[in-house]
Amino acid sequence: MAASGEETLEGQLGQEATCPLCLDFFEQPMFLSCGHNLCRDCLAQLGPEPSCPQCRVKVEPGSACPNRALANVVRLVKRRRLSEGAQEESSGQRLCQEHGQPLQSFCSREKSLLCPGCLEGHQGHALLSLPEAAQEFKDMLDGLLEPLRKEEQKLLEQRRAEEQSWQECQELLAAEKQVVCVALESLQELLRERQPVWLSWLAEQEEKMEAERAVPLAKLSGEASRLQQLM
Repeated sequence: MAASGEETLEGQLGQEATCPLCLDFFEQPMFLSCGHNLCRDCLAQLGPEPSCPQCRVKVEPGSACPNRALANVVRLVKRRRLSEGAQEESSGQRLCQEHGQPLQSFCSREKSLLCPGCLEGHQGHALLSLPEAAQEFKDMLDGLLEPLRKEEQKLLEQRRAEEQSWQECQELLAAEKQVVCVALESLQELLRERQPVWLSWLAEQEEKMEAERAVPLAKLSGEASRLQQLM
């Protein structure tokens, strides 16, 4: 009971040390004439005619003053929170934010971690120990991951098949290229070998055409001379 009262007091102190506007610990708290407090920067953000965000009472210019006592409370609460965080980190246990006790169980209905102080609000719920909850979620994650692993394996196999097919195409293309190069070299060699023969044949055809052309030309020349003599 004493521990529970201490935890409740700590929670109330945390609420009192929290700015109602930014919902964070006070930074340079300012005391308003209505009795409420705001961070100095939060008060400045309310504009030229500010009013208290809690009771809507107008804040008269220059009426707000620094609340040094509240600032000291904020420093103490921050220091205690930092000390609790260091203890939690050193002990390796996570503590409940509300009750400050180690988290020991898991509520399957609300999917939340619970400390002994949280159990009253979860009566009738299915509760698991942390190892049981970890195993349950591990099994669930394994079940969710299994189809993904199979799909990944399938994609990897398809990728390997595509890479193998591409490699085979590259090898086939290289072989075809080699065949074409050899054929072109053979054709060029054949052209070099046959060039003199074809040139000689063309020269012979040219001489033959010249000879065949000379006969009708001579005949025509003779006919022309005869006509000139008759004329």
